[in-house]
Amino acid sequence: MKLSLGMESRASIRRHGGLRHAATLFLLTSAVWASAQKMPNCVHCGIPVVKGQEITVKNAGKTYIVRCMLCARDLATQYRGVVTVAGPTEDPARPLLLTSDEKGEWTSNIPGVVFLEDEGDHAFCNRWSRAFTSLEAFQKYVAENPQYKDSKGLKLAEWSVKEGKEMDHQEMAGMDHEGSMRGMLGDWSMAREGSGTSWLPDDSPMFMKPLGKWGRYEANLMGLFTFNYSDAGGKRGAEQFYSNSMPMLMLRRVTGGGIIGARVMASVDPVFTGRFGYPNLFQTGETAYGRPLEDRQHPHDLLSEVAVTYSKPIGGNVRAHAYLAPIGEPVIGGPMFLMRPSGQEIPESPIAHHWFDGTHITAGVATLGLSFGDKVRVESSVFNGREPDENRYSPDPVCFDSAAARLTLNPTRNLSFNVSYGFLKEPERLEAGEDQHRITAAAIYSKRLRGNDTLALGGYFGRNIKGGHHKATNAYVLEGTYYKGRNSFFARYEHAEKDELVGVPEGIYGINKVLFGATHNFARKDGFDFGLGAYTGLYSFPSSLEPFYGKTPVTLGVYLRIRPSRMSHDSASGSHGHGG
Repeated sequence: MKLSLGMESRASIRRHGGLRHAATLFLLTSAVWASAQKMPNCVHCGIPVVKGQEITVKNAGKTYIVRCMLCARDLATQYRGVVTVAGPTEDPARPLLLTSDEKGEWTSNIPGVVFLEDEGDHAFCNRWSRAFTSLEAFQKYVAENPQYKDSKGLKLAEWSVKEGKEMDHQEMAGMDHEGSMRGMLGDWSMAREGSGTSWLPDDSPMFMKPLGKWGRYEANLMGLFTFNYSDAGGKRGAEQFYSNSMPMLMLRRVTGGGIIGARVMASVDPVFTGRFGYPNLFQTGETAYGRPLEDRQHPHDLLSEVAVTYSKPIGGNVRAHAYLAPIGEPVIGGPMFLMRPSGQEIPESPIAHHWFDGTHITAGVATLGLSFGDKVRVESSVFNGREPDENRYSPDPVCFDSAAARLTLNPTRNLSFNVSYGFLKEPERLEAGEDQHRITAAAIYSKRLRGNDTLALGGYFGRNIKGGHHKATNAYVLEGTYYKGRNSFFARYEHAEKDELVGVPEGIYGINKVLFGATHNFARKDGFDFGLGAYTGLYSFPSSLEPFYGKTPVTLGVYLRIRPSRMSHDSASGSHGHGG
């Protein structure tokens, strides 16, 4: 089902007198009334369910409450196996019970059931999407509601194959699942959109808290907060308490045939982690007090992204987009490690970070791109090639001295591939006059399994080519996360050719790291998940480094993670609650 407000549904709104102000007033009134009655929101469209008209959808032992027959059918088609739908008719003594078998074929307990589906303003869907025990009952309802006089009564065979075309997402707050939230840069699921302008698979898990309408804008909160302790181990490892947190506020508005968006992302690293960052053996990049960081992950800037976006169809299936940011992410690499499904549960930055996604905080980015349908995207950026300075509290000067281009392909809802090239003007602050070329490639897989379980995998490659006497270096990462109920299990293997290790003989060292662990969500409150986790890091490296690092350093870490709950109707359990 295409979740957009097309010309057909606009005409339907006008035909039904569904003015936007009236719809908004109706939604607010419904929300207050439903709250007083302790009624849930529809898990499909997010609008409060009307007491006495609720419809249930059951599959695999779980029950979901929806608002209308359109929502029931569209929700049922997303599940495998037998699905049952129970709801009211005009006769309280004859409730409807529908069953869809494993082949998707529907049967009814009422042989002559007739459906009304006029597809007007979704705020009034309980009026125009309903079931009747007979054609006579349908005709009587239409006679009493002349706005539906042109509607045809649908038999079960006709209704079951019909695709709903209308959902006015500008008027619907509190959307409750990944597929219903539309993107900032196109009319696809928001679950597809990663950091910057990158793409993920459509089947990616999305953790977000809807904040409702802020004026004419939809507001949502993403990101995470963590409180960590780690002991990096070995001769050069340190132990430390720190926080690796990055919340992001997003605003979205559909206007003039396009989509306007804004994002502000912040980090508490400067406050809780300090100028030296946190322990991360063999990590390189950036400085503190004029010296290169040694086996530590640098802190992120207090303001990590301030960006505005705009996208609009320009003909056929082509859509253009623009991304302007005094602090933002150019099109080098793919989604950064904290915002990709294969790695967002992993509490440490990859030691290959500066080969793939190290430019995710850049002082000055301008990106233009074209999307061809929902399969192919090409885009390019001009940006500031220099890494952030040591002052994490104030933004760096904006300039545009570097450039990059990226090609992304999403062949299916489970796969996303991207390749990119970038020229970076003097990226390292301690290597003045040395430019860098970067080539990256990525393959990302995310698959929804039974219920709300998801398997996410990723492979990432980066090559840094420096001028002068430097040799090109490569790095690659293989990582995955299995989201299983209240738990997530993660692992990452990476190999990086390090040429910036501090305090060791000059050279290029091949470093291997394996990190694995798990998180358990022990509580959910007010749209946030609270999780406890632990992990272990193991290393393999040339024996020439053993005098500096020891023979077998081991990293151990524990953490508390707080983030918005997953946006998915699949997380519902019981009658209308949400599980972990």
